[in-house]
Amino acid sequence: MATRAGLLLALLLLSACGSQVARLPPTGPVPADPDFEQVGTASWYGPGFHGKLTANGERYDMDAMTAAHRTLPFGTRVEVTNLSNGRSATFRINDRGPFIRGRIIDLSRRGAEVLGFRGAGVTKVRVQAALTTPQRAAAPAQPRPRATPYKASLSRALNASGSAAPTPWEDPDAGVHGVIVPLTTPVQRNGLVCRNYRRTAIRDEVATTYVGRACRDGRKEWEITRERRVSS
Repeated sequence: MATRAGLLLALLLLSACGSQVARLPPTGPVPADPDFEQVGTASWYGPGFHGKLTANGERYDMDAMTAAHRTLPFGTRVEVTNLSNGRSATFRINDRGPFIRGRIIDLSRRGAEVLGFRGAGVTKVRVQAALTTPQRAAAPAQPRPRATPYKASLSRALNASGSAAPTPWEDPDAGVHGVIVPLTTPVQRNGLVCRNYRRTAIRDEVATTYVGRACRDGRKEWEITRERRVSS
């Protein structure tokens, strides 16, 4: 009987310890390494995990700006930029993953909406340290990538060979800026060289995405033959 009582007490203690771990409060903000940066594929997870425990012991909220990362400490804040449209946002690490080869971060459903890839499911991103105020004050100022007018940026983007990085453009008078990304390699057709592209226009922090085709004859400038809006 004494042995049974001892075993029962031990089980109760283990159960209590497990409950205590599950109720651990979220880890507070962790200073990020100012030099931390990754480029790769991001995905998102939502309804199937909503309300379940994350790796740091808090409940997953698919409408919060949180993310899963394989190695970053819980509480670390990172800035994630969607390289397909230029959108960026800050996320707090509170879970582990993703565990699919080639993916570097798993964002909440809300995060995927903010960055504009919820429908696509995955996108190429840059993950950087979200610097604290003291870190920003101590860090050397980084020059902002120089953006050029839309027409010149279109030519620069479409003249690039192969898969090119997003080319920034801006219209200061209209208060609009964004990026241009070529989608296909140049194709010759009826004496013209044509290429498809994607353009993002951001005004008042609202991004609208367009896809189109531009063509040129010989050394002439690229001329847009068609363009349509695909998201806003």
